[in-house]
This record gives sequence, C-alpha cells and structure tokens, in this order.
Amino acid sequence: MISAEHAGHAEFVRAWENLALSAADPNPFFEPWFVLPSLSALAPKSGIELFAHFTDGELTGLLPIGRTLDYYGYPVPHASGWQHDNAFCGTPLVARGLERSFWRALFQHLDSSTRFDLLFHLPRLSADGPVSRALETVLVEQARWSYISFEECRAMLASHLSAEDYYTASMSAKKRKELRRQHKRRSTCRSRSHRRSG
Repeated sequence: MISAEHAGHAEFVRAWENLALSAADPNPFFEPWFVLPSLSALAPKSGIELFAHFTDGELTGLLPIGRTLDYYGYPVPHASGWQHDNAFCGTPLVARGLERSFWRALFQHLDSSTRFDLLFHLPRLSADGPVSRALETVLVEQARWSYISFEECRAMLASHLSAEDYYTASMSAKKRKELRRQHKRRSTCRSRSHRRSG
C-alpha cells in the first residue's frame, strides 16, 4: 500500500502515468492528475491509501482504498474503492493482460489485513470490460460471495479510433485550424500576463 503522502513522489507518479497509458480499462478518475489533488482536498481525515500492484518491479495496477464504519447507513466496517462525488468511474487502473493477477493480489492483501473489514465495496465499477470480467473470474475461482448493490446505465462516448483520429474525423479542417489559432492566441496572452506579473 502507498500512503497519500508518498503517492506524489515523482518516480511513482511517472510509473502511475505509464500505467494509465497501458490500462486495460482507461479511467481518467484514477490517473494522478485527478487523484492527487482529490487526496489533498477531499480525502477524509481517516486517510486513503493506494493499493499498488507491481509485476517484476513495474507498477501494473492501482486502486485508491478507504475504510469506513458506515455502509449505506448501516454500522458495517468495510474497505472500499475510494472516490468523491465528482468522480464517475471506479474501475481500477490495471495493465492489459494482468487483470486476474491484480484481483488475486488485492484479495490476498485484504485477507491478510489486520483491520476488521466485513466486506469490500467497489463503487461505480464498469459492468463490462476486461477488468470487471477478470473480477468475475477470480470471484468464482476463489469461491467468494458477491452481489451488486446498485446498478445504473450512464451515457458514454466509445470509439475504436484513437483520440487524435476521432478528433480529426469529427471536426472539419477549417474548424481545427480555427481552434489552433485561438489556442495560440490564448497562450500568447497568458505568457504576456505572466511576464507582467513577474
């Protein structure tokens, strides 16, 4: 486990960013640019830790985890994937091909914890995708009991194209040129403002 205080170390953040690029299920809400400010501004006083899974010295899985005594209004001590109200996906970042290994390591860690947790809750986990399919497989493999406490459908833009190819295909060359011009102009204004304030 990585404490919130150590999560911002440059070497770990670089490994974390590389993991985000190779994740089987991309999730911007668990990338460092989103999680680190969230930890400093919104994490509860009890503290949040990052479960970090390493394979041959390389970071291959990550999930923020918190613990609480309240479960939907009932006094049930449990561990949970941690998010705040402005995060909309709770799927862990896991390197492609290592999804089952991640879940096995996470369950082993939770089983060996000295803390008294009656259950492990995974809020906003994507229902479809390699990470959730691997979870189902490992749950059966290890004969673990589970249930879905809440389910909802959310709108999502999904494409087989890369971000750059999607951008090119969905916008005319004229519009892209205009956006580049505006971006350049705003960047120039911003740098002038910084020079004046300095």
